[in-house]
Amino acid sequence: MKILLLLFISFFALQINAQLTDEQLHDTFKRKLKRDQSHLGSDSINARIRTSLFVQNFDTINYLLQTHQLVGIKERLTKKQYRKYEFAIGITFTHIWQTNPALILNDDYIHFLKTEIDAKRFDVSVLYDPCSYAIYKNPEYEHPLSMEKELYKAFDAWGIDPSKLFTGK
Repeated sequence: MKILLLLFISFFALQINAQLTDEQLHDTFKRKLKRDQSHLGSDSINARIRTSLFVQNFDTINYLLQTHQLVGIKERLTKKQYRKYEFAIGITFTHIWQTNPALILNDDYIHFLKTEIDAKRFDVSVLYDPCSYAIYKNPEYEHPLSMEKELYKAFDAWGIDPSKLFTGK
């Protein structure tokens, strides 16, 4: 029985560390979009579930970045699949700006993304829409970002010119 358990654990560990195929990556981002659009009710339980899902999606994206599974993704996916990837990352980052901007705007993460961008393992253009959201001041929506200094520090590190982002003006 112990051997069977060890084999199962070993198999599971290999699956976690395995590189995803392009089709699996595409399916991952499809699931992220679907999860992102779930639990839309306005009650506090749905809000907590959604916030948890946003963080799970963010963690998955970071895992894929850390294991370099997104390198060359634009060339490997069809145009339609790549748009889904861009949208999934964009919407996840936007939701993190809304719910927990400190996950993005801390020195370690700013440096991590800068490293990935500089090494050409992550396309900074995927961040333009979420970064536009981060600086968009909509008077009808209470802007959650109280970390303006960190935001502009991140823009500088990532090579994003805030004057070229959509600001809603």
